Amino acid sequence: MVLALRTDIQGALDDGWSVLAIYETLNEEGAVVFSYQSFRLYVNRLLLGKAVPQSAKRTAKKGAKGTTGQLDFGSAPNKGALL
Repeated sequence: MVLALRTDIQGALDDGWSVLAIYETLNEEGAVVFSYQSFRLYVNRLLLGKAVPQSAKRTAKKGAKGTTGQLDFGSAPNKGALL
């Protein structure tokens, strides 16, 4: 949705509007129906060319067991639980 409104958002930013004011206006109009945090990340990344901060990325906690980036569902079934 942000891509479809790119020119309008960029024009508002160039006119001095804050990202929050743009979001509130578009949200009231029903043009965006997602959170302000998501909108801000989209605007920063797509229109302003800012990288997404490390804290906003979903990462595993340091030192956690099995932090290979994949979920471990325990591939060996418990046969006693199946009966």
